[in-house]
Amino acid sequence: MTANQNDKNVDRIIDLFATHNVKLKRTEVVGKLTELMNDFGLPQQEAERTVIQIYARAHDVQVNVRTTDAGTKNIGDLTPGEWVTVEGKIISAVRPAGNKSIFQMGVIADATGAVAFTAWARNKNNKNDVPLEEMQVGSWYRIANAVVDEYQGAIALKIPRTTVVGPMSDQGTVKPVLQPIGEVKPGIVSVKGKVVRLFTPSTDKIRQTGVIGDESGTVKFTIWESENPTITLEEGNAYEFHYARCTTYNDRNDLTLTPQIVPVTDAIAVKSNRATLTGAIMQVRQNSGLIKRCPVEGCGKTLSRMNYCPVHEVQNNFQYDLRIRAVFDDGNETLTLTIPKEAVERLTGMKLDDAVNLATTMPLGFDEIFMRFKKMLTGRYVTVSGTLYDDSMFVTDCAFLTVDQMQDQIKLTTTQEAAE
Repeated sequence: MTANQNDKNVDRIIDLFATHNVKLKRTEVVGKLTELMNDFGLPQQEAERTVIQIYARAHDVQVNVRTTDAGTKNIGDLTPGEWVTVEGKIISAVRPAGNKSIFQMGVIADATGAVAFTAWARNKNNKNDVPLEEMQVGSWYRIANAVVDEYQGAIALKIPRTTVVGPMSDQGTVKPVLQPIGEVKPGIVSVKGKVVRLFTPSTDKIRQTGVIGDESGTVKFTIWESENPTITLEEGNAYEFHYARCTTYNDRNDLTLTPQIVPVTDAIAVKSNRATLTGAIMQVRQNSGLIKRCPVEGCGKTLSRMNYCPVHEVQNNFQYDLRIRAVFDDGNETLTLTIPKEAVERLTGMKLDDAVNLATTMPLGFDEIFMRFKKMLTGRYVTVSGTLYDDSMFVTDCAFLTVDQMQDQIKLTTTQEAAE
């Protein structure tokens, strides 16, 4: 900060307390500001607020701790640790239930990007807390003197109790800034891609889950039932996904999609992630074996034992299918394999009709098929070919290793371990 700017800050503090008949020593104010910024690394606005609060308590006066606005900045250019003023359109907003310390959370966007925000609740009995009205989705606001934070690699905007938030005149439609899927980072992102695979949700709380991709890469996605989605995605179709939340776990991205999904007719080429791997099946997961699927066109979700579809409820005209979901380890990483009917039949030698006959005549029913597959596969070495999606593979072909192939694999693994 320049000496001229420092003089202005000091003058502002002295003048503020003079209105309350409190005379401050200039050298003392300069010393406190310098210490907070140089020794403690506080931004200029926060240091000024802190000094004002110190003197307010010391002299038992109530003052408004707002300082001059931080510089207005594009949302796409935000940097962690800075105090900024942003202007944008509210894309989403909620009042979190059960958390009295948070007033509102959501997403605000301008022409350069979007960012998640958290507004802290105000204390009506504290004169230093600036009043805050609930921000409305679709309206424009100016947020003055907010702090840019970072959590797990994602930029976020924190709106503390001294931040001034006010409505603006409508600045028009905000067009999402689309990014290549292979280049997204944690935060709020918008992408365009093709649905290359849909998976069966592991819980009723998930509406859809799968993989989307473009020419730069692929990424796994989730749509939660709580988002009240208005569209059902279909494999092979392309969409724009606006203001999704990107998170990273074990260096792999995952998108949580919002209802803001727009179908497009673009022909999108998806980067190939085909691979062939050799390793061991460590576990055969539940819901493997003979399953029932929802017969409604475009659904195909796995039904419960009571023939219940999480989307279309009870479906007695179900369709039988074979599937194996297994944990696979190739010595470098662990993947979840999804093996469809055709590959299951080739691997196990059991046809769908045979599985249905066993399940309907044996005492264990569907569990009979699961137990047979579990015994047949657990601990066995296999070669799998298919498409990789982050920490999973959709298998198109799978075969047991012969004795000679297993010996070669053990020799290769031993050599690699020795080299390491």
